[in-house]
Amino acid sequence: MRTRLLALGLLVSGLTACGGATRFASTWVDPAAGPTDWAGQKVAAFVLSARDSIRLGAEESLARELTSRGAQGIAGHTIVPKDVTEDQDKVKELLNRAGVVGAVVMRVVSQTQEISSSPGTVWYTGSYYPSFYGYWSYGWTAMYQPGQIRSDTIVSIETLLYSVVEDKLLWAGLSKTTNPENIPKFINQLVSAAGKEIRKTGLVEK
Repeated sequence: MRTRLLALGLLVSGLTACGGATRFASTWVDPAAGPTDWAGQKVAAFVLSARDSIRLGAEESLARELTSRGAQGIAGHTIVPKDVTEDQDKVKELLNRAGVVGAVVMRVVSQTQEISSSPGTVWYTGSYYPSFYGYWSYGWTAMYQPGQIRSDTIVSIETLLYSVVEDKLLWAGLSKTTNPENIPKFINQLVSAAGKEIRKTGLVEK
């Protein structure tokens, strides 16, 4: 199908967070871009991370998602070795040689902690403080109920969809995920959310 892979392009969302929902805080689409038919064609999945343990697994997961949506997803590290990632000309040569037409790029841009709390409560039913025994009876019926403090990890990821052939950005989105725990599931969730956003633009079939 025409760019169902585009949807997966939004792989960034792919990191389905087991711990919370993914939402797009902002998106952008090239106003001049039309529907792109990448069905069966090679689309590279890149996850920019200095940690191979994250990059390799995430790229493999993203590539599988792209393939499941109609494209021929390829994990970026199988085309571009780590030692040439900063050599733009070499990367271009490798992608052209591999016949890659599109690319989905994911990068974590921030990770923050958000603290939220709910106040405690105490109930007073009368003025019993002057008398010990009066207070004793009262105290047991006016105990403090402690509030709660919650800490959430918010991960912001940018997802970029490029036409490699035209060397052009087609779609961009900034997503926020609360308490992501499992990378493969996180990727699935992100891809799904990104796909919905991309379909709204008309870049992919409804």
